[in-house]
Amino acid sequence: MTNKIVILFSLILLIIPPIVIADVIPSGHKGVSYCFEISNINKFQDYSFLAEFQHWLTGETWVELINAGDCVSNSRASVNIHAVNSNLVNLDVKDNLKLLIEEQKAIKSNIIVKPYGLVKENDPLKKVWNIFEVVNIDKDNFELKKLKVKYEYEDNTTEEKVYLKQEIMPEPSRKPSLPWWFAKLWYTIIPVTALIILIAVLLIRKIRK
Repeated sequence: MTNKIVILFSLILLIIPPIVIADVIPSGHKGVSYCFEISNINKFQDYSFLAEFQHWLTGETWVELINAGDCVSNSRASVNIHAVNSNLVNLDVKDNLKLLIEEQKAIKSNIIVKPYGLVKENDPLKKVWNIFEVVNIDKDNFELKKLKVKYEYEDNTTEEKVYLKQEIMPEPSRKPSLPWWFAKLWYTIIPVTALIILIAVLLIRKIRK
């Protein structure tokens, strides 16, 4: 009897995750980790770089300092990138970074970074990096160039795609091998069917006794 209870409990656990996830992400989809990096920050020592976030749902805004080597995550927010004279940055002052933008002391770049969005549930994609490069900064202009995008898959393999056009993000090479509904079938209908069969077998045995 103990073994039957363990089996029953295991099957129930297989059914629960899709139901919980469905409350947050549309059925048949999943989110991927997404971030962007500015590759040549160290060449512009006189400037500091700021990421101004705006949450896609609540509209909440906040500002973070971008350091060399940082890959700034923006899975749930759009981001404006700014450059500011490093002498103006004072992290000891509350909301200093946000005030620099509000007081128009920072120079806004030509790029707005938006969240990557959702992919199909059985898509092998796991993580996306966008790599940018500073082309020019002066008192009135801050120009960024999109260099390449890196993709990481569920099996931890990666690939890089170079931007051929600035307005078009290169797509990953690997796509779902099966339709998303097949994965949904595997994780929901099959466990439910197995649970029903197990309960039926237990009831039949009980009746026969």
